[in-house]
Amino acid sequence: LQATLEQHSADQASKTKKLADSEGILDTTKEQLEADEVFFTDTKEGCKVKASEWSERTRLRTEELAGINKCVEILSSEDAKAIFKNSSTTLVQLSASRHSRRGP
Repeated sequence: LQATLEQHSADQASKTKKLADSEGILDTTKEQLEADEVFFTDTKEGCKVKASEWSERTRLRTEELAGINKCVEILSSEDAKAIFKNSSTTLVQLSASRHSRRGP
């Protein structure tokens, strides 16, 4: 009977220790989960902002390329070639000057 009681006490102590360890692990895991969820939310918001910025940059770049293509089309048209050919005015740089800014 004494041996059975000691065995039961040892089993109870072991189970209590295992429960305490498991609760500690659970608490740590919950804290990590909360931190991970905050990180995920921040990352998701950052991705939305970057996607929006990328979309705007892509739209502007497409407009710039369309403008450049239109400019090349105008400058290489037959009318432009005729104007350049008939033009008697030539611009020549006669001098240059250099301005420097000095600090206060």
